[in-house]
Amino acid sequence: MQYARNPFLILPIIFLVTLAVYILCGAPTIMYGDSAELQAVALKGGVAHPSGYPTFVMLGQFFGRVLQGDPARRITIMSSIFGAAAVCAFFLVLLKFGVPVDPAFFGSIIYGAGFTFWWSATRTEVYTLAIFIFLIGLWLTLHALEKPTLARTGLA
Repeated sequence: MQYARNPFLILPIIFLVTLAVYILCGAPTIMYGDSAELQAVALKGGVAHPSGYPTFVMLGQFFGRVLQGDPARRITIMSSIFGAAAVCAFFLVLLKFGVPVDPAFFGSIIYGAGFTFWWSATRTEVYTLAIFIFLIGLWLTLHALEKPTLARTGLA
């Protein structure tokens, strides 16, 4: 199979399928509680409750201007986008740990369908962005550890 030789070919499929499901199941408008606060702060700027979530707010400003439709829904879609991206990042991390492509694919889909992650990706929450950033950082660290450096080769 082609994707077994190049597992990066499966990333768009994972991203698009999970994104479509998250958007279809996502909250249609203004939420309540912390989600409503995050929607308002991300659209208008400002500081959310501690810790303020500056990365979320700055990205919310961007997505609030770029996406169309209900303003509160735009921020929910942003959470869905980062949720789908986090599922892809989880797939990449599993591959770095040596998991074969098929189990990594199904494992990432199961992870994305888990209740807590699903809940965060279908409403406005900071967790999908935080998980995405963590998994990309982990993947980059594992990737960097695979590469020989001058210090490890004794040439430094």
